Amino acid sequence: MFFIEIILINACAGFLSVLPFFIVLEIFFRKQIPYLSLKHLVGDGILGIYLAAVLAIAGVPGLYELELTPNMNLLPFVDLTTNPLHYFENMLLFLPIGFLLPALYPRCQSLKNCILPGFCFSLSIELLQIFSFRATDVDDLIMNTAGCAAGYGIFWLIHKLYPAAASDFTAFPEEGDAEAYLAAQNEVTRQPYMKQKLPRLFNAEAFVFMIASWAGALLLTPVFKAIIWNIFS
Repeated sequence: MFFIEIILINACAGFLSVLPFFIVLEIFFRKQIPYLSLKHLVGDGILGIYLAAVLAIAGVPGLYELELTPNMNLLPFVDLTTNPLHYFENMLLFLPIGFLLPALYPRCQSLKNCILPGFCFSLSIELLQIFSFRATDVDDLIMNTAGCAAGYGIFWLIHKLYPAAASDFTAFPEEGDAEAYLAAQNEVTRQPYMKQKLPRLFNAEAFVFMIASWAGALLLTPVFKAIIWNIFS
């Protein structure tokens, strides 16, 4: 029971720490790309909050808590027979990320483009754990990436069976929709279509929200953890 309380408190601290960053980002993206759907922006928020919760649960330290305490395992699957649940938990932790990335961002709707952000996110966690009390474990990296791939597999299956539902939260479900929208907008305003392009930042939207979640984890999560623990202690 106490373990569950720790997870809930860490997840809540992660949510609160990232909230101000995501409010700013949501306003910014809405201003820069006003034709993004509200569903897509809500999906952005869900992904970002989940990323922040993952960082908090993983015990990522704040900037002022960094201390070099290396504890590393570079041999894969050494504990597979003694602690198989740990492998399953690490895979399950990243499954929602593998599902949300292609559901939100058309650029992530290939397996490679979906796994790469998940791999980088997991790798950054493992590297930063060198400066915390947690162990840096190659097994975590492998299983996190596998979980991301499994999440992509679930999205792919839903996309094949229910394509409309699978594309409900993407900004532009089909290739070329963005350009078609821009052309239509110019038609409405009777302005010539000049082959406008989306802001470059839109193509890196997933990484922007990952960076924002890291900012919250490094700057604010330890503060909110302390506040919440004081409230319930």
